[in-house]
Amino acid sequence: MTRNDLISRILALIIVSLMFVAVFVYGYVVHGQRPLAVNPPDGSAFLFSKMLIALVAMLLTLYALRSSFMRLRNLEMSLFAMFCMAASAMGVVATTYLSIFQPVYLNGMIQELGAVAVLTELCFAIALVPLVAATYLLHKKRLGAVLGVPGGLLGVGLCLAVFLITMEEISWGQHLFGWGTPEAFGGNIQGETNFHNFYTHRFELAFYTAASTAFIILPALWPIGRAGAFSGVDFYVPPAWFGLVFMPVSGLLYNEWNALPQEFLVFLGFTCAGIIAYRMREILDRTISCAMVGLVLVAQTLILLFASGLPEGYEVSEIRELYIAVAVLSYAEMLRRKTATDRVESKSEGRNLKPV
Repeated sequence: MTRNDLISRILALIIVSLMFVAVFVYGYVVHGQRPLAVNPPDGSAFLFSKMLIALVAMLLTLYALRSSFMRLRNLEMSLFAMFCMAASAMGVVATTYLSIFQPVYLNGMIQELGAVAVLTELCFAIALVPLVAATYLLHKKRLGAVLGVPGGLLGVGLCLAVFLITMEEISWGQHLFGWGTPEAFGGNIQGETNFHNFYTHRFELAFYTAASTAFIILPALWPIGRAGAFSGVDFYVPPAWFGLVFMPVSGLLYNEWNALPQEFLVFLGFTCAGIIAYRMREILDRTISCAMVGLVLVAQTLILLFASGLPEGYEVSEIRELYIAVAVLSYAEMLRRKTATDRVESKSEGRNLKPV
């Protein structure tokens, strides 16, 4: 990378940052909107302006990272990956139908002890089992070190993160045992014994950004095979097809659509998934992948246009969190298998990446 190339990339990212700041300031001063406030799509000129800005910011971000996704070549999908994609597509179709035609029923599913809420909590909790096993193997086999940090220690960090998310999801046991909310949590938005609902919008943005990065952006943009200080990250990057299966992690939302960072994530997620689909070697794989991208795009559009009947507005976000929980569980098991067999890369996992 030449000096001028590096400068142009840095300038692109600086411009993106300035665009975000300008929108935040303008929205707060002129429209009284807090930067991370979420509201259903209102069809205003300001909303469409933010969408355009988010799109431009996404393109500038890809410009800064352009050498990364250009390294993706000859991607393949196993039958298992296709099965996972089909299951994900069915979930997208069901979510779209319920959001538009059965919004009250969907609202009941996402309430405490509802099907979606329980499945989300179970997936996070079960994911701890393979994560703990993977952490033990990372330590025992001395695998997965990054920047000199042992893989076992990184595994402990992953376990701790998933444990905290699980406990926050069940409000540290309140959902299971039904105790009253202590006075110390009186300022909680949902009146529950957890911390994330004191700062819901900020937590959700961090949560969705981390999930989108891990399960969609990295599989598409991380330069697998590049030597350097961060080469150890290769071990932890999911296979490329993860970015297609879990597109709903960044591509299903309703009441967050007025928040610029969320729009940016949607555009970036769709583009990364499109890059993965385009790089598929076999015509059948490419066709199925493009169909998945198109399905989620159509679903997102229909939800924005016709899901105004949702009682609380955040029902689709709860489905999004279920996809994240399933992604975490899938990744945890994948990491356990990878550490058990002491392999870093496999075609059967759906990734065959070669440096250009």
